[in-house]
Amino acid sequence: LVARFPKRFMMGSMVYGKFEGDSHSKKWQEMSYTEQIFTLSSFATDLEMRLGKPVADAARFWNAMRFFGLGAQSENLEAVSEKPAPVVPAAEEMKSTESASYGSGAPVAAKQAPAAPISPKTWRTVDCHFHLFDFSQKSCGTAASLRALDDALCDKAVLLGIPCCKKWNRNQKERPLFYTDDNGPCYVYAYADQMLADAWLALPYEGRRRLAPMLAGFDPTDLNAINHVKRMYEKYPRLWRGLGEVMCRHDDLTSTLLNKEVPRPNHPAMLPIYEFCCEKGLPVIVHSNADRVGTDHDVFAYEHEVAEVLEKFPSLVFVWCHAGVSRRTSQSNQHELFDRMMTKYSNLQVDISWVVWEEVMLDKDSVVKDVWVSLIEKFSDRVTIGSDNTGQFWSMPGLAKNTMKSQIVKYWQLFDRLSPEAARRVAYMNGEDAYFKNWDVPREDDADARYQQLPQCYPCEFLDTTGREYIPGTQASSFPEDAYF
Repeated sequence: LVARFPKRFMMGSMVYGKFEGDSHSKKWQEMSYTEQIFTLSSFATDLEMRLGKPVADAARFWNAMRFFGLGAQSENLEAVSEKPAPVVPAAEEMKSTESASYGSGAPVAAKQAPAAPISPKTWRTVDCHFHLFDFSQKSCGTAASLRALDDALCDKAVLLGIPCCKKWNRNQKERPLFYTDDNGPCYVYAYADQMLADAWLALPYEGRRRLAPMLAGFDPTDLNAINHVKRMYEKYPRLWRGLGEVMCRHDDLTSTLLNKEVPRPNHPAMLPIYEFCCEKGLPVIVHSNADRVGTDHDVFAYEHEVAEVLEKFPSLVFVWCHAGVSRRTSQSNQHELFDRMMTKYSNLQVDISWVVWEEVMLDKDSVVKDVWVSLIEKFSDRVTIGSDNTGQFWSMPGLAKNTMKSQIVKYWQLFDRLSPEAARRVAYMNGEDAYFKNWDVPREDDADARYQQLPQCYPCEFLDTTGREYIPGTQASSFPEDAYF
């Protein structure tokens, strides 16, 4: 765009009144003033390398000086032509996007955080937060998912759907790919559970035994929700390994999903669901913010909502996603909440996937903080990891890069600093014990017809983030198994 319209670009920050401190965030709207200026400067440097200094300087200051009447001389812009300038291709790493990750929306320019320490050894893991579908209810398919897991040295994964779908409003020209892409609503998508079951049932035994399906396609504020849970569970009782990811308080998703009633973990509609899970021995994976968005006052406004559930259902295995963190909801004393809740409630487990890792657990040098190493060592029998990518695990075009791998490998530095037993538990055994242990996995030729292998019925679709479009697997991939799942 700058190459096409070099005389019509200016740069500016988007910080409202607060100019001090660093957020260490990669999200533009969450960056400090210094971080935003650093990002803009990096962008200008990139323009200079790829389009030349006159174009870069025009974007840096000459266009703004002319626009605001600050005395820019015309000769400063004479070297800039409105004709399309040749664009020098960026390095491959500059093309990467984050939009296939749950924690990201559309591709953004961002200040690069320092590289995390490289682990001297590799670790085999269980990914306990793996979404097969995205917010459009599309997926690259189970074959591509299993290849991504293999490449990341993940032996197994907890298979989650997405219990809601993003509406494409008629006044939006582009299809939204993520729930934060526009102000359009999301709606509960109960069929997500059946799609997940169909995808799993279409696998042979070798694939089935590696993926533990979870159901979650219900409205957490609907007193009728228990009927959906029972109906789906009783249809495939030997398939489901638990419930999740149940969407309760969830930054911007809360208002776009259910704008009339707040979904919360202690909502009356959830109570019979917890009772059912206790009866069946099913763990529940719940996303629920511990605090309000945009505050840092050392008080967690919604801590009591989780505490009430844990006290009322002491036999319930409650997995708190991301340690209660979402975008803009973390506190400087988040570790104190973790320690307090884990100490008080032995039935609480914590999943440290998504933004809690980068925004809370890492220091400014991308090294895991000592306090978190100590706490995870202390509660190593109740902590799990996860990639939290949604539906897309390979970059386009060409499926050249495994985009979920970095979301698993990032934990290796933590495992290196834990005791051998604690590392083994967090990396692998906690997930194995919670979701796979003692599971009589139905084979494709099971005597019960409900579990016999189904034909593949859903088309594999790979997201091209540059063009914001889904490419059929038959076109995107050279693997024949990427056609349907």
